Amino acid sequence: MRNIIGNSVDKAITALVVMLWVLSNRLTNSTKAFLRPGHGKPGVRAAFLMLSLIAALIMTSPAAIAESGDFSIDFVAANPYSYDHLIGGGAYDDRTIGVDVVESLEGGDFDCGDIVTYFALVTVANTQSAIDDQPQTIEMDFSFLADTTGQSGVAIGDIVLVQVNYGTIEDLVTGENGIDDGIIDDGGSTATLIDESLTGPLFTSKSELHGTVELDDLEPGEQVVVRIDVKLFCDPGSAPTGNLAGALPDARLTYINGSVPVDPPEAISVGKQTVPFKQIGDICFPELVIEKTVTDSGDCSLGVDDLTVTSGDTVKYCYVVTNPNTCGAPLYNIKVVDDNGTSGNTADDFIVTLDVGLSDEDGDGSFDDLAAGGTASGSESFILYYTSGLPVTNTGTATGNDSIIEPTTLTASDTAAVTVEGVPSIAVVKTSDATGTNQVGDVIT
Repeated sequence: MRNIIGNSVDKAITALVVMLWVLSNRLTNSTKAFLRPGHGKPGVRAAFLMLSLIAALIMTSPAAIAESGDFSIDFVAANPYSYDHLIGGGAYDDRTIGVDVVESLEGGDFDCGDIVTYFALVTVANTQSAIDDQPQTIEMDFSFLADTTGQSGVAIGDIVLVQVNYGTIEDLVTGENGIDDGIIDDGGSTATLIDESLTGPLFTSKSELHGTVELDDLEPGEQVVVRIDVKLFCDPGSAPTGNLAGALPDARLTYINGSVPVDPPEAISVGKQTVPFKQIGDICFPELVIEKTVTDSGDCSLGVDDLTVTSGDTVKYCYVVTNPNTCGAPLYNIKVVDDNGTSGNTADDFIVTLDVGLSDEDGDGSFDDLAAGGTASGSESFILYYTSGLPVTNTGTATGNDSIIEPTTLTASDTAAVTVEGVPSIAVVKTSDATGTNQVGDVIT
């Protein structure tokens, strides 16, 4: 370990002087006599004084002395157009504003359920202290608003990914390569989310999401890009106003020389950097609507809400599911379930096949999504028989997710009723007024 420097030296010397003064004033008369010139052997007196100095030094020295000024940290957001918002991504590269990164975000660039990517570039100075202390470990504290500054309805509610931006990445910026050129290191650093908490419920005033990230194996002259992905949550049906924000309020040095603790950790100056997330009212909300009708003609365009049929007739239940938003937010994993006229009993429910209008918006190979402004439809046919003569109401319920990572599920329902009447019947009873034996030509009534 290198020598004590700067303020640590001043503190140690001050403490040493004070301890020696206290020690000298508390010595017994015999000890004072021992130390008085002419008494005892000079070598012994010198050894005694040296031991006192060493004891004072040990008592005033910290566990490790380090230099937190070896680090600088830059906190920004990835350019929203540089990555797929379903999974996050992008690259810090050379920090070109509006191409690689941005210093503020706009609600109109995002949909409910999107992943928002942030970057923290950690730079290690090529100083003697950094050389002496390598490799070093730091911690960074991040905070995000879990409610808008105006009317509630959108929150940054979870940190879904933390990693060093190594490996092949998908950068959607034209002309960019598949790696983060902002990283200059030996490839040995690891970023770990070691703590995450919410200060209150989502969509509640003053609630914040806090996370602490540990970054290790930091060596002189390195640049390491840490990627932090967070998720947007929306309260369906709300009309949010105001802003959100992400911030880097604090950082600290926790270990030097690999595993030697810095006790207490030394603060790293970060300037409480903030990335504002403005005009949240412009964020795009997906919508889900279902219309259910019934017909006995086989033509869904003739479907109605209420129908009366005769026992043994065939009816067709028709379902139309729409996502009527015009701002571009799709819905994922659309599903329609009909309760078969027995509300509360799921045993006889049936799944409706939507065979027209669904698409593969998330690229998972399944056509089960509904694009913004999209419409999907399907039908199911049944032969109905008389039971009670009372209307039977079927409820069709549609569900769809606003995202693929920790989704919020939207739900919509609609009903159609059918009354089944019995088959009309005629009974014929024949009687006559004839008595005895009748002859040809007799009139019988």
